[in-house]
Amino acid sequence: MFHQLIGQVSLALMLLVCGWALWRGGKPERVAAAAMVAAWIGTSFVLDRRFIDIQWATLAVDLMLLAVLVALSLVYRRRWLLAASGFHLLGVATHGAMVIDDKIQAAPYIVALGIWSCAVVASLAYGMVVLTRSSAAATR
Repeated sequence: MFHQLIGQVSLALMLLVCGWALWRGGKPERVAAAAMVAAWIGTSFVLDRRFIDIQWATLAVDLMLLAVLVALSLVYRRRWLLAASGFHLLGVATHGAMVIDDKIQAAPYIVALGIWSCAVVASLAYGMVVLTRSSAAATR
């Protein structure tokens, strides 16, 4: 998974964005960043790298992250949280597609999960940009 350059770059970007959110973010940004890092760690422990069957344990980790993102969306009025929740829901739906049709090959499954994961991280990055700009405008 992370033996390819794209996996290494996406991991580095996720750690960079989550580190930024943990360092400078508000409460929802910090909680979401911590949950994303925890989900990545959890996934790395439960992932069946053979990809010959449905990734049930990974689905469980993704459902937990989805619950955190949706709960944050309900408590905090941040657009990026809605986007992150929506993108992550698409990732969960990708698992659902595998449940419905187990003939889906591993490569499209992996790529789709990677795309939705990057979109969730991009949503957090957008939220951090908005937060940083609003904080800078407030100090002027």
